[in-house]
This record gives sequence, structure tokens and C-alpha cells, in this order.
Amino acid sequence: MYKHFNGDVCIYGQDHIDIATIIWDEKLKDIPFILLEDGTGNYVTRNSLGENRRHCMGHNNRVDSIFLTGIWRIPNDLKRKVQIIDIRYLWGNKSDI
Repeated sequence: MYKHFNGDVCIYGQDHIDIATIIWDEKLKDIPFILLEDGTGNYVTRNSLGENRRHCMGHNNRVDSIFLTGIWRIPNDLKRKVQIIDIRYLWGNKSDI
């Protein structure tokens, strides 16, 4: 879940699993959180989420970036955070370490 890069720390993960509650901890507020696609929740508009789900998904201000595969149209309010990835390309070009 944590990745160290040149002394900087980013948190990569999901926002809906139990351990994800650590991303809402005030002590971690200055550490960038990068959300990884897991389903279709980030392809819906903020208004279509129920009141209790608006804190989740990429709509939360705590989420800095979202990696999506682009299976559906990206909501306008998330476009500034989204990076489209080609998972098949990345998997095919991974190292064999």
C-alpha cells in the first residue's frame, strides 16, 4: 500500500475496503492518495452516488489521482484527477524480476 520513491511517499490503494480508512487519518492528509480502479464506481457522477457514498470513490478531495482503464465515460468532475492506463500493455511489458 505504501510506495517510497526518492524519499517521497504516496499511498496507492482502494477507498472502500476496511484498511482504506487510514487514508482519512489527519496525520496522513499531506501524503498523496492514488486510487486504483476496482469496478465502476468512478464512472458515475457525484450526484448519482447516494449521500452516504459521496465520501468514497475519486470524488473525495483526499484522492489526488485515479488510475482508470477507461471502460466507460469519465465524469467531468473527475477528469482532472484521472489517468487512463492500458492494463494489458503494462502487464505485457512488466519486468520479470
